[in-house]
Amino acid sequence: MRTLYIDPSGEQKERSFFDSFLTLADDLPGGNWQRQESPDYVLEGINRTFGLELTTLVLPSPKGRPPLAAVRRSQEEVFGIARDLAISHSIPPLEVKVKFSSDHQPVDEQSAGIELFQFVIDQLPNINDKKSCHFHNIGSRYFSWIIIHLGTASGQQWLKEHRWGRIHAGFVRIDPIHEIQSVIDKKSRKISQYLKHCKECWLLIGVDEWTAPEAATLTEIGANTIYQSPFTRVYFLRNIERKLYRLTVS
Repeated sequence: MRTLYIDPSGEQKERSFFDSFLTLADDLPGGNWQRQESPDYVLEGINRTFGLELTTLVLPSPKGRPPLAAVRRSQEEVFGIARDLAISHSIPPLEVKVKFSSDHQPVDEQSAGIELFQFVIDQLPNINDKKSCHFHNIGSRYFSWIIIHLGTASGQQWLKEHRWGRIHAGFVRIDPIHEIQSVIDKKSRKISQYLKHCKECWLLIGVDEWTAPEAATLTEIGANTIYQSPFTRVYFLRNIERKLYRLTVS
């Protein structure tokens, strides 16, 4: 069973990518993949050994703006602060989803976390457990949209622990061909190291496309572009959508 994480660690993300890959790829040789390093997985086939290296496509920020990954980490700190405050005040589990005013700039994490907690606490007396409550244009310097859902539904507990995170909405980059080639080029520098452990090595480039740094998709143009690669196979995975592309390589 595949597990999706709101804010996965590197190991959790890699495992999720690999599980999706095994489910979606229809042209794999038989056998059991073994976890290792350089490459990340190895399959002992009948006639040869196959390797699979996993990586993530992280889109660059517009010129002059902080890296999107840094912005995301800053936002996660805000959620952690607000969630910890809720727990320390013995607030029953809540699901809180937030759209920041800007997904391109880090925030004052402590200030934003306290503001978010205080806003949610102030609204609780007016919220019932029949539906989610949406709040727009709240006059916040940090947040443009907040959704609060109690941890009960018609009196029945459905949420065991606090869940605070982003509203996954934003722009999707279409056909990031140059960025994909850059990822291939970066991993290609280690191909000789990978081939010490396998006869043939593949590359899987994955995205959890509900986050801004990885919000990318491919049309037929991007999928059919010929990429330069020493990897025998290169795959592109939209992990949330569960769509796998086998790219054309030369």
